[in-house]
Amino acid sequence: MKKTIAFLIFTTIASCGNNCAEVPNNFRNYDQAKEIVLSSNYKTTDKADVSGSSWITSANYFSCDGSSGFFVIETGNRTYIHQDMPYEVWENFKNADSKGSFYSGNIKGNYKLKLN
Repeated sequence: MKKTIAFLIFTTIASCGNNCAEVPNNFRNYDQAKEIVLSSNYKTTDKADVSGSSWITSANYFSCDGSSGFFVIETGNRTYIHQDMPYEVWENFKNADSKGSFYSGNIKGNYKLKLN
């Protein structure tokens, strides 16, 4: 019984991910960034309703300080990560009539992921 409890506690702790202080500013590659960004714990997390979009399948925002953070957008076959995106831009994206047009005009090409 003691071994089972210890294993469950370790499994729970191990799956929690990094805290904000452990999320690096630069990443070795895109795969490392995706793994760390998506598994870490943040002060602010939010998800946009993209049900009206023809090509965006999900959009999430993760922030350690509540003022800027990671914007993660998924399409049918790719995940894009934008770094240091202001929370205000996230709010404008969520409230846009066309998520795709807002993304193309205001986010794409900006807030680039920092790779070594």
